[in-house]
Amino acid sequence: MWLNQLPAQIRAVLSVNTESSLEMLAVMADKMMEHFEPASINAVSTATTCQENLQIAFLSKQIEKLSLEITELRTNQQNHRHFPRFSHRNRSRSHSRSRQHSNIKPGDPNWVCRYHYRFGDQARKCESPCSKKREN
Repeated sequence: MWLNQLPAQIRAVLSVNTESSLEMLAVMADKMMEHFEPASINAVSTATTCQENLQIAFLSKQIEKLSLEITELRTNQQNHRHFPRFSHRNRSRSHSRSRQHSNIKPGDPNWVCRYHYRFGDQARKCESPCSKKREN
């Protein structure tokens, strides 16, 4: 457990030594620490801390932006639930046509597929059993 508190270079050297006791490893670690310059260790540690703080700040802003986008999407989704799907496309159609089509089922001889319903005679695709398919 105390090995995890040592710098990575010292841990690497001690991990190679598999025959020594814990007391011997502790003595070796103490001797190696005497040769390390504390200023260089602190400088690396400080630079890493500053870089980590910048990354955390950046990620926090990204999370905040994403949270706002999610909130906006949820609001838009709730607003769209109150309106029927494709309501802007159906405005030009008469209500009698849409009511008439909703009463006709796929087995009916007057039933038209979604392509002919939407595009009429200009439909490029057709699904059976479509009454327009028989006319073409």
